[in-house]
Amino acid sequence: MVQIKSGSGKKILLTNHRLCNYAGSELVTLDLAAEFKKRGCHVVVGCFELSSQLEFLFNDIGVKCIDLNCGEVPENFDVHWGHHFTTFDKCMIDISIRSPRVVFSSLSPFEPLECPPIFANYLTAILANSEETASQLIVHGVQKERIILFENSVPDYYFDLSIKPKTALERIAVISNHVPDELILSTRQLQLRAQIDFYGINHTHVHVTPELLSQYDLVITIGRTVQQCFALGIPVYCYDRFGGPGYIDPAMFDLAASFNFSGRCTRRRLSPDALALDIETKYRNAVGQTGTLKSLTENRYRLSAAVTRVFNVIEETDEDVHLPETLKVTLRRQRQILAEQQGVEYAQIFYDKGHGFNEKDSIRKDIRSGLNSLTFELKDVDKLESLRFDPANFSCVVSISRFVIMAPGLEIDILPRCQNNADFIIDGHHCFYTNDPQVLAVTADLSLSHLTVTVEVDLNFAFSKSEAREKILYARIQMLTAELEGRTQDVNQNRKE
Repeated sequence: MVQIKSGSGKKILLTNHRLCNYAGSELVTLDLAAEFKKRGCHVVVGCFELSSQLEFLFNDIGVKCIDLNCGEVPENFDVHWGHHFTTFDKCMIDISIRSPRVVFSSLSPFEPLECPPIFANYLTAILANSEETASQLIVHGVQKERIILFENSVPDYYFDLSIKPKTALERIAVISNHVPDELILSTRQLQLRAQIDFYGINHTHVHVTPELLSQYDLVITIGRTVQQCFALGIPVYCYDRFGGPGYIDPAMFDLAASFNFSGRCTRRRLSPDALALDIETKYRNAVGQTGTLKSLTENRYRLSAAVTRVFNVIEETDEDVHLPETLKVTLRRQRQILAEQQGVEYAQIFYDKGHGFNEKDSIRKDIRSGLNSLTFELKDVDKLESLRFDPANFSCVVSISRFVIMAPGLEIDILPRCQNNADFIIDGHHCFYTNDPQVLAVTADLSLSHLTVTVEVDLNFAFSKSEAREKILYARIQMLTAELEGRTQDVNQNRKE
């Protein structure tokens, strides 16, 4: 049995499905990593996808990031704390990492990746970021006594910052990855009296820090940013894709918190005009309540206190986590059968280090219909002769909007130098009838050697896997028909002459 004692000096594995954007679970993972480091822990973060900007943030606090796709984790850990059932399946079923204490944390009651692992009741603890999420975990079969409420908490230094009190509505920040239409329309009216900036994946995409938040007189957002604004004493308007209550007063605080400040506590939707009016007319009252809301937040959402509560609970547990070997074997076999029946869809990059293309020098990434942003980290490249990117392992219609190589001090767009085996290209869409689509780029002249190379690719699949071959055949028939008609017209014209 391992004694945890608030995590001090322990080896901790933190996992998250992807670390690519400045978004919810990625930033929760970053905050936890920093908190664990502050306690003197040795922290390693594992994920399936990693962008260079997120890796920089983790490296900056002395935390190493590892790729779970490689199937090798170099050490065992005292605690595995993570998000997303996919990372637990990988670490506990495929890799069989040994961690006597395992904590799964669910950050949403409805997002697919937040579903608990099938073996959740074997784990030390299951965390829920709201009462709403806890209720859904029980629906999924998690034993109620294993669930600990671990709400989105705020790093301690937020509470120690002193910012200028807000008095006038002059600068507004909208922070969201899914801004509803009525909110966008309402800001057009608000822009007549205030500067409005949008932050998120589809807008200005940056790491939202207390320094950035403190520049604004009002923040319109949901989720963890609400608690951050409360901690800083900044008025916040809770409204997004689920609607929302707007300004949260102390009487509404507990109800909004039970739904993770998502707006689902009321699901109130307003017209653009009504939204603009509500934001303007109730602002002064919201300013007056910032002090009370800051106190409520500090008492409930200080991150160090929340982490200590979890460690205190798991320290009292005298059972180490061991999954039955029969369970592991069964789950592996079930996934193998599903993969064989459904087919695993992936993109793959091959990098020629002077010995040609081979499976050993390649990396796979899962893909889905629609837009995909993929990041490949090529470690310790001695010599990079060329790259071959296979956008899919099936016939597809795909547009590639970005294909860049990045290394320390450089970023190179290699899309213009690429060749491919597409049957034809229509309106920027590459149509690959073959089940082995390829895009080739020669890079020998770039002198990339003895360094870590990052390759980033943005691609968009126009049709699903089942539709692609049919669409390509149809387009090919149209092209052949048009070509035949052209030749017929030429023959007829020659006869006339």
